[in-house]
Amino acid sequence: MNLIKTQINKDVRPGVEISVHLNRSHLLRAVIENSISKNVDLIILGSRGNSSNEDTQIGSHVIKIAKASPIPIIVVPPAYNFKKANKVVVAIDFNKVKDTVPLEALKRLLNKNKVELMVVNVDNKGKQVQGDAERVVEETTLYKMLKQYDPKYFFLEDTDIINGILRFAANKDAQLVIALPHKYSFFQSIMHTSISHQLAESSAVPVLLLK
Repeated sequence: MNLIKTQINKDVRPGVEISVHLNRSHLLRAVIENSISKNVDLIILGSRGNSSNEDTQIGSHVIKIAKASPIPIIVVPPAYNFKKANKVVVAIDFNKVKDTVPLEALKRLLNKNKVELMVVNVDNKGKQVQGDAERVVEETTLYKMLKQYDPKYFFLEDTDIINGILRFAANKDAQLVIALPHKYSFFQSIMHTSISHQLAESSAVPVLLLK
């Protein structure tokens, strides 16, 4: 671990402090307890499972930590080359905006970085049209909060909601997908469907799950 620390130190900017910790408890407990006790702001996880280099499914440890953590988590696919986040996709169900909780966390993130913001809803029943996207959210807390960031709103028609969002992000050359969790969250859908391996593809973008 000290060797890893030395290697990372070569790549970070001056002033960044790196510490390593050895914990013999279960990985889930170790990550959650350390994150809380050290007042961590963000947990970063690789998406690939650690059982094999050929394992392209999202790691079970990622799923467990994402479910249990009270702290925002970013899941990074393997071989992803870091890029400054200039284009960000926010994935949300427009019909469940009232269930969305972490608006302040999203606002803090946007205040730190000037980005092109794209708010996306995927309709798998073909009932919405693109022109209605902004109108649908005009009276919501989300719309009022995001107005200062000049976002663009999109309705997508796709029978596969998760792949629809990921394809949209890829087509728009987005560097980050933000999932706003609610009862039926984007991230929970990823965890419980057969397309979970999408996050582990080298062409996928990191996904940030706000809490």
